[in-house]
Amino acid sequence: KADADAKAKAERQAQQQGLDDFLNSGDIGGGSATVGGNANIQGSQGTGAAKGAGDGGKTGDQYGALIKREIQRRYVVEASLRGKVCDIRLQLARDGTITGYQRVSGPDDICTAALSAIARTKKVPAPPNDAVYSKYKSSIIGFELK
Repeated sequence: KADADAKAKAERQAQQQGLDDFLNSGDIGGGSATVGGNANIQGSQGTGAAKGAGDGGKTGDQYGALIKREIQRRYVVEASLRGKVCDIRLQLARDGTITGYQRVSGPDDICTAALSAIARTKKVPAPPNDAVYSKYKSSIIGFELK
């Protein structure tokens, strides 16, 4: 039991680090309360590889990158947006349909471009399993032009 708890804790820390890395590079993720935190991170703990669903952390990270790519295909940016960041909370249905999105923070110009891209996307591929869906059903996407 202690080994399983330690393994689960290490896995949660690795997943949180992965989310932080996503956020810091302008991708989907958690972060902290001061850097676009994901309020649902607590709800996703204990899922993934610890439950025997395979490498849940790796699969989730790949799915997050997939969501980002799908939206970025429709994301029109201008050089004037360089260095600006807009965080958008995205809600997904189990089949990948985008059911809602709200601006969390950021300047009007880049957020308008981000919201427009999400509106044109409408749907992303469905999450591969329930654990990944739980992690991404309400997540924050950071749009940024580096």
